[in-house]
Amino acid sequence: MTGSCDPQDGTQGLEPAISLAVAPLTLPRFVDLPRQARADLMHLEDRWRSLDEARLLQLRIWLATDLASRTDRSAGFERLEHRLVAELDPPPEPRPCQSLRELRVLESGRFKALDTIENGAEELVALLVGFSEGAGGAAAFREPGVGVGTACDASGRRRRFPPPKGARRRVERLHAFLRRSRAAPAPFRAVVSMAALLNAHPFADGNGRASRLLFNYILRQSTEVPYYVPLYELAWLSRGSFVLCVREAEMLGNWAPLCRFLATGLDLVLDASAA
Repeated sequence: MTGSCDPQDGTQGLEPAISLAVAPLTLPRFVDLPRQARADLMHLEDRWRSLDEARLLQLRIWLATDLASRTDRSAGFERLEHRLVAELDPPPEPRPCQSLRELRVLESGRFKALDTIENGAEELVALLVGFSEGAGGAAAFREPGVGVGTACDASGRRRRFPPPKGARRRVERLHAFLRRSRAAPAPFRAVVSMAALLNAHPFADGNGRASRLLFNYILRQSTEVPYYVPLYELAWLSRGSFVLCVREAEMLGNWAPLCRFLATGLDLVLDASAA
């Protein structure tokens, strides 16, 4: 597989001393989440619904500035940093205007409505392929024999994502989740779907981009407000803490840090873009 600077895409490392298979994600019910996690997700939607066109324009202008040259950490983005962030390597130089590129993909008008996607797993596969390809990633799910995993850490360990057949089965489980969670709040469905797609890693390249687009796609289906939470920028400004929060949900079933990250991150982005 090829390397990538996407904070959520797997990257090629040196031959690992230990290769750890990524276990399937346990897909929760909304009522299974802690009360504060549920409140954080609802705050995410309430804050976005409160925005007017002027604030949305301010956000787009903020997203168009050079991420690497910002001093936004002084605006409180250190609040997003995970307690284990010091163990991560420094993030690579960011892609300029990444969220704006992804937003243009979402606004292209080429994607079906969510209630149509819920009708069949192949509809979901086509949606995800469209997201990945539109954002510059792979144009198809991985072929047999194409494996992906994280880069090796300092001790030579790496996480190995499922082989292509296993990845497709996990996407089918994601589709089943979307069908049975139709009555659940959109932010809950969005965050679980994003984590589930990262857990499956069906693409050789483009998993992070597709997962961020899926997250925002589900949110935008529930409101007329042109929703786009800039997850790429939040991941970079938090020095990779977003990945650690996703892994807590994935490996420990602890969704609270990820829900808090998203609610706090949106507040910080909106405050920074209005400054």
